[in-house]
Amino acid sequence: MADLFSIAEKISNINPTQLLQRVLSRDDIQKLMIRLNTENQLEELNENAFGIKLASIGGNYSPSYAASKGVPVSSIDLKDTGQYYRTFKIVPLSNGNAEIISDNTIYGADTSLASERWGEVEGLNQQNTIIVLKAIDEVVLESLLQ
Repeated sequence: MADLFSIAEKISNINPTQLLQRVLSRDDIQKLMIRLNTENQLEELNENAFGIKLASIGGNYSPSYAASKGVPVSSIDLKDTGQYYRTFKIVPLSNGNAEIISDNTIYGADTSLASERWGEVEGLNQQNTIIVLKAIDEVVLESLLQ
């Protein structure tokens, strides 16, 4: 374990923006962000990035589709085959932030799954942002203690 002097020295040499870019480029952090966005917010909570129920924005699934999936008409998760979820990617930005992007038109050029009908689905709600910030804190602390 590092002593206090070496930790203080590491802290004084940190460029916060570069550090965040490096942490947000890590595979484990990116997978966590994508999992929270897709599996938690969309699939479990049926909410967009602002915590708004997708059904209240873009309407319910058709009764026939919901019956074929065995779900309530209001359980909008945008999952279907899972193909859309697999398009989610994290883009670390030069300012130390990150953006979650996806291919909104995978089912056809005139069919947008996101902003036009369901609002902003890419992005983390407040609760999931806190989870990611805690994970980032752990990574930064671990790097300081090495």
